Amino acid sequence: MARRVQQQLPFGPVRNSELFANHWLERRLRDEPEWGAHRRAAAECLDAIAALWQRQGPTVQSGASEAEVEQSWIRPVLDAMGWSVLARAPIHSRVPDLSLFLDGEARDRATAAGTNHPDFWKHPTIVADAKAWGISLDRPTRGGGVREYPPEQIEWYVQRTGLDWGLLTNGRLWRIIPRTLQPDQKRFQTYLEIDLPLMIQRWADAPCGRRGLA
Repeated sequence: MARRVQQQLPFGPVRNSELFANHWLERRLRDEPEWGAHRRAAAECLDAIAALWQRQGPTVQSGASEAEVEQSWIRPVLDAMGWSVLARAPIHSRVPDLSLFLDGEARDRATAAGTNHPDFWKHPTIVADAKAWGISLDRPTRGGGVREYPPEQIEWYVQRTGLDWGLLTNGRLWRIIPRTLQPDQKRFQTYLEIDLPLMIQRWADAPCGRRGLA
């Protein structure tokens, strides 16, 4: 992969904050074999998410609770993306909202291990935490009398589970966060973030709905 560029560049609905090389995202990503291999599936996924947004968008933006946003929007989006999802598996004394599995077999192995058993976390690919729509991903919240930043919370989860990736979302912004950082990558400032409604709008505005994957 090309050397990372130490700055943030605009990619429309995508914000690359020090996670990948901007040159790779702008110039090289479409040359990767996976781009062509998964192009049709990605288009179908975006179509499904756009249809879901038409149905649920007004509800999730109108003061829905965190639980309502998760159930009516976040989990259906993850389903459309092909993730197999389980909720509320504890890590020590804390409970992240979601664990994401590549397939049903991995989820079944985790279920067989038991949500309270440490072996559960050998099987998910991503640990995820969901916030209500209007909650900032960068401002502190209080829970159990403790003041904590959402990135600090998801970092705690990925460090304790040993998973390589965490997902932090308020339904509008979807932020992928790595567990392992390079020496020049900063805690809480290294991630790839997608403004999902904006991406849906760009997708709808593209000719034939396909320009973004050409």
